[in-house]
Amino acid sequence: MKVLFENFLDDESEYVQCQELWETNLSPLLNGDNKSNPWVQWINNVFANGRPMRDGNPIVSYFSESASKCIRVVQVEFHEDEMEFSSWNDQAEINGTNFTELVIHCYLTENSLDQAKAAIKEFVN
Repeated sequence: MKVLFENFLDDESEYVQCQELWETNLSPLLNGDNKSNPWVQWINNVFANGRPMRDGNPIVSYFSESASKCIRVVQVEFHEDEMEFSSWNDQAEINGTNFTELVIHCYLTENSLDQAKAAIKEFVN
């Protein structure tokens, strides 16, 4: 098992590359043929002073107002005692509306990326 972007929390370039990898892999699952329920970026990861938040929570997030669903991917650093991948459903409120939220919590490997894609595919369909 090879951890991808192992230094993403300490290296701005790695963090951006990591976000791009998630976006490239998830965008086709979210908006490929599904024009009736468009998914858009959800959480603005920017401090009031304009500096980006780069803590991995979330690394990417999306919501679909018409589907009343949202997705939050929380990426953490690798630790031997940390589970590689977990996911669960929760509730979130966006602009006063309740949404069913899929939370994905992982450190990034090819395997956890594949598991995340499978969980998201099942969640959005």
